[in-house]
Amino acid sequence: MTKSQQALRVELSRTPLAAATNAATASIDMSGAHYATILVPVGIEANTNSTNVIVDVLHSDTTVVTSHVSLGTVLLDNAAASCQVYHCNWIGKGRYMRVTATPDTSTNGTVLLGGIIVVKQVDASPNASTTAPVTIV
Repeated sequence: MTKSQQALRVELSRTPLAAATNAATASIDMSGAHYATILVPVGIEANTNSTNVIVDVLHSDTTVVTSHVSLGTVLLDNAAASCQVYHCNWIGKGRYMRVTATPDTSTNGTVLLGGIIVVKQVDASPNASTTAPVTIV
């Protein structure tokens, strides 16, 4: 195992493809992390009135939910099953990451969604080629 592999941490933030009608939230400690890749698998809508999932990535230096600040939201159209991938530069952000995935309404049926967060610590990388800046997609 290389130093680069040792610097990766995978967090299963949501049971894979669990049915949700309300916001599904994951919080992780990003202490020592520089970058994160967030994968959000979303199943196809069961009800055609249920077409959107809002994903919000927030950060804070405390675990108090009301102190988290949004880095931005993304609207996912789940008319077809997909896996959305987001890359975040965590340098200069708060210690704690909070990711929230919210289906459009609870009255339009459940949405199948999951979440995996891969965390990367750059200074443990073996060479400069693995430390290229990551941009938010």
